[in-house]
Amino acid sequence: MSLTARLGVALHLFAGYCRRRGLDHPEIGRYIEHMWRFAALPAGVGLKEWESEAPALVHAGLGCEYPEGFAACLAAAGVAWPEFRGALTHATEVLYGSLYGAADDAGSLRELKGLAAIALAAGARWPELSAFSESRWVGGGWGGRLTPEQLARWQSAG
Repeated sequence: MSLTARLGVALHLFAGYCRRRGLDHPEIGRYIEHMWRFAALPAGVGLKEWESEAPALVHAGLGCEYPEGFAACLAAAGVAWPEFRGALTHATEVLYGSLYGAADDAGSLRELKGLAAIALAAGARWPELSAFSESRWVGGGWGGRLTPEQLARWQSAG
């Protein structure tokens, strides 16, 4: 499975985790939407613009602070911030662990497994993996360019 397909699976797991934990915050929606936009980018086209639009939770997933007031959202839902930080970091690193260097097959699998452990323990479910199976480890690990139909199929695989 390509890195892009792993990102798609990770986004379903992360969204499922958030639903199961009762987390409903605009920043979560912005994060998920932003990460899906990466999957839709043509190879290498628009990456700088995409990066410049990164919402605050992308930065938090890379180790920065949560956006203003977000910790209160976690507290209101009774979610321990280290648990959420783990899920967010794993989801983010599935992509970012390979974004600026060589594709890291083992690293992206490790991050996906780490996210799955947290998400499944919270009651999330795997998406329909067959939707992602056609995206193979080609193009430096990123897989082929997605058509709008493929992207829609991936997004609805949850």
